[in-house]
Amino acid sequence: MKYRDTRLRHIRQEGGAKIWGRIRRLFCKKCHRLHNELPTNLSPHKHYEVEVIEGVVDGVVTQDDLESEDYPCARTMERWKLWIEHNRPFIEGYVRSVHIPA
Repeated sequence: MKYRDTRLRHIRQEGGAKIWGRIRRLFCKKCHRLHNELPTNLSPHKHYEVEVIEGVVDGVVTQDDLESEDYPCARTMERWKLWIEHNRPFIEGYVRSVHIPA
């Protein structure tokens, strides 16, 4: 992979703040495609930080919380939970394969 350039991506943080971050783009000489290099606080195809998504999935953040008024809508929260539940076997298999205690 070879560095190509950066691009801007908006990131929604805890508390509803929206910031702009630079994401490095890399060019693959094998497949001739661009790949985004995401920092650890971002998840692919999601604009919210991983902490927000984890809070929703763990049940810490709900739509009834006054503190979470600026968080995603109820339908988005439900989609995240369903996605995690659907992919649970794959996630657990990955964790077992790298020998990380679950």
